Amino acid sequence: MAHGNFINSGDADIFKKNKSSVCHCPISNSYFANAVSPVNKLKKQGLNICLGADISGGFSPSLYDNIKHTVMASRMLNDGVDNSLEENCRGNHDSKVSIFEAFYLATTGGGEALKLPLGLFKEGYICDFQVIDINTPTNKLPNYLDSEEDKHLLQKILYLSTSENIREVWVQGKQILKKD
Repeated sequence: MAHGNFINSGDADIFKKNKSSVCHCPISNSYFANAVSPVNKLKKQGLNICLGADISGGFSPSLYDNIKHTVMASRMLNDGVDNSLEENCRGNHDSKVSIFEAFYLATTGGGEALKLPLGLFKEGYICDFQVIDINTPTNKLPNYLDSEEDKHLLQKILYLSTSENIREVWVQGKQILKKD
């Protein structure tokens, strides 16, 4: 099921019973639905959520952009946007999605939605990945710490990398792009 902005509890029960997944397309939702899909609420109801890039409904087909927008939209849903209301009277609390959760939706969540072995570096899984260079001259992602934790490096890559940082692309175990 695409988008999922207006799923009520009854709908969620039907989706769960039929083992349907919801494909969250945050940029498209911002443009056309004027609503934010309640990702955490749907997950708590037992639905599988994945991340999509509805390329006809937004400014970017990039999963990197959609990952970032998932985080931003979830924070707006969580905190509310009407600043004329008291802080504790606006927003749907417990709606924030972290950058790591959004990455999961874009990878493993997609595999689960399609019922395909993808989204993990694991034996027997389809191998799609990108090689990211954090030291490209045009978009260097500086390492400010001598021994930066992997989670901080992943967060930096997801928030700050551009197409210049993508040096190789592999699809189903075959290299389809290599930049010098």
